[in-house]
Formats: sequence, C-alpha cells, structure tokens
Amino acid sequence: MPEALPENQEKPAIGRYLEIWMKRLACLITLAMFMASAPMFADVIFSDTTVDLSNYTATASFVNPEAVSITAANCSTCGSTGGEALQFVSTFGDTTTTEGLVDLGFVNNLFTYDPGTEGAISSITASVDKDLTITLTTTGSFGNTFRPVIEQDGVFYLAAIPGPGLSGGSTGFNVLSQSGLTAADFFAFDFADGEGNATGFVIPGSQHPNFSGDPMMFGLAQISGVDGFNGGVITTAYDNLSFDITPVPEPSSLLLLTGLVPLLAAMRRVHNRPRL
Repeated sequence: MPEALPENQEKPAIGRYLEIWMKRLACLITLAMFMASAPMFADVIFSDTTVDLSNYTATASFVNPEAVSITAANCSTCGSTGGEALQFVSTFGDTTTTEGLVDLGFVNNLFTYDPGTEGAISSITASVDKDLTITLTTTGSFGNTFRPVIEQDGVFYLAAIPGPGLSGGSTGFNVLSQSGLTAADFFAFDFADGEGNATGFVIPGSQHPNFSGDPMMFGLAQISGVDGFNGGVITTAYDNLSFDITPVPEPSSLLLLTGLVPLLAAMRRVHNRPRL
C-alpha cells in the first residue's frame, strides 16, 4: 500500500507547484469577481446639438378651438450660440374664458435603444438647452418645462423637467436637465387628443414605458397652454438635446464562481493525493 509522506518531509516539486498555482488561482478568482460585478453594458448616449428635424418623425398634434396653431421648424440662427436650433411657434386666439391648448412632439429615428440586446434600463438622464419667449405679460410666472419623449410600441410617454419661469419677454437659453429618471417618471400621452400627463389623463393599461421591454425611441415635445388672454404667441427654441441611458447592472460573478469552484476542488484533490 502506498504511504503518505511524513509531515516533516520536503514536498515533491509538483506539490510546491500546485500550491503556488492554487494561490494564483485564488487571486484570479477574486479579481474576476470584482470585474464581473460591473455592468455588462456601458451607458448609451444620444446627442443632437441642433435638433435637426431631418432625423425626426413628428407625432400627431393637437390644437383646441381657443388656440390657432403650433408649428415647428429648424431655425438657422436661433440656437444657444447663434447657430441652428429647433423652434416651436404656438399661436393663441381668445382664451379669456377657456384655456387654449396646443401640443406637438418629435422622436429621433437615430435615438433607438433595445433593452433586449443593450440591457434593461436602470435610469435616464435627459437634457436640453431651451429658450422661452412670450408676447404675453402676466403678474404671475409663466411655466417653462422640458418634456422628454419615449416612443415604445406606438405609445408616447412624456416626463416633465421644470425650468425657470417668466412673466414676460424671454428667459434666454437655460440648461434643463434631470438625472435618475425611471419608467415611473414617464406618463402615456395622446398627442392627438392633448391628454395624458402626470396630473391629467393617461391611456389605460399603458401608463408607463417598460424599461426592460421592446425597443424605444427618444425625442422631445412642446405642450403650451394660455388662459385669460385675448391672443398671444409662445416661441420656444431647443438645441443640445441629449439622453444618457444607464443599463441595469448584470453581475456575472455567481456564474463565474460556479464554473471555477469545481476546478479549484479538483486541484485540491490532486494536491492532497498520497504519493509514493
């Protein structure tokens, strides 16, 4: 019968090599688990400095009887640095008794994200430079909001990011931005009916987008309302639109450990095997 080596006898060379490799393997496992704890998918950033409408698809629009129109076009000199930007012009009639409402949105055909291949979305950072100008004068503060848009499965979802208000004139360009936006911050909106926001009507069964569902596209919307005035024009300009999509971390440490533990055990058995 083979006998094990006495404890005080020098280990054979193969035993020493196995011991060294065991220590190295343990270090590699620790390093691999640390690296695997990082997200499998990097952030995806969409950016459009001029909001060039040639890359966008328009939504339906809504103009109620107290409003006149809402139009949108690229303007060559109305950007934050004097260059190109997207400009909305909302015109209103007599709103002394009933509020005038208009809406119009655009989604960028190049801003497409697929959670199935790029990872479920953890959160979104949306940002834009916006200038608001009104021909009205009010004793209060006129609202100023950036509304990022998500289109998914034919349904539009809007969030609301507030900016500085004004009582007349122009705000000048301001950066309107918010990080950490989740699906719960986006509400279904029907552009054709002017309905659906955080405080109004939503489309039944599709209140929020599915951040782990079907592909989605991103854009922006203009929604304007005027109440208590006989006529007026609201002009808004947008440039430097961006979306930073942060995927859900997908650590693979457990799978890595599951594969390496049997190898580690096998090497331990070889190391402890009696030798002649």
